[in-house]
Amino acid sequence: MENTKETLSSNTLFHFTSSADNLIDVLERGFLPRYCLENFSMFDFGISGIELGISNKEYELELAVPMVCFCDIPLSKVKHHISFYGNYGIGLSKTWGISNGISPILYVDSNSETTKSIQDAILYLSEFPFKQDEELSNAALLRLYRLVRFIKPYSGKFWRKNNYIENVRFYDEREWRFVPDIAPNEDGLFPWVKKDDFLNQMRKATLNKVLSEKFSLQFSADAIRYIIVEEEDHISDIIDALNKKFGKLDPKILKKLSSRVISLSQIIDDF
Repeated sequence: MENTKETLSSNTLFHFTSSADNLIDVLERGFLPRYCLENFSMFDFGISGIELGISNKEYELELAVPMVCFCDIPLSKVKHHISFYGNYGIGLSKTWGISNGISPILYVDSNSETTKSIQDAILYLSEFPFKQDEELSNAALLRLYRLVRFIKPYSGKFWRKNNYIENVRFYDEREWRFVPDIAPNEDGLFPWVKKDDFLNQMRKATLNKVLSEKFSLQFSADAIRYIIVEEEDHISDIIDALNKKFGKLDPKILKKLSSRVISLSQIIDDF
């Protein structure tokens, strides 16, 4: 018997953006990671934080992490998300996302047992390295920090367009995240950078340029499930961009892709 139960998740990972230019850029060049400011004040990094040049005793612990963000929300539930992140988007198969290392993130509260467990592990590896193999201990600590880059507060303030938006429930976004696995000072990049570097426009632009050149995230035509535009007049531009990215497409494939381009008004009216 067919399972007709409504699901709370989607088979599609959506990425939304605020302009047609940004969407065309994704279609032509793929997803380009950018450093995004994240709040990690639920953790007290202690000695390890000093080693990284960070301390939440000096200020609220905010670090910029290189990433591309997606959401796992059914199209019928995505209206609020669109109003927040932009009227243009692309949805790709979750199978594509998983095969490219895109992972659902972990939402925590500062008082949760999850946070305490990760905190204890960080402090243990920082203060009591394995005597037999200190190199192994440091490697384990770096992997733990990688896990931290897939963690977000359940709720909090959100840095967007050079301002904070207060009282955002991040949990509702069902975020999946692509985070390049970067070793410290690899090609001048870092697993994360301090807020001061993120706010320095020249410094951020330099880091993002290297990121885009080294860690672009590509996709094939058959991975595309939806392309969302604000106005139906934009659809021809989208088709041109798809042809530019994938070469001259077979008419059958082009027709199939064209049927997957929908406008914001269709989402509002039909879903």
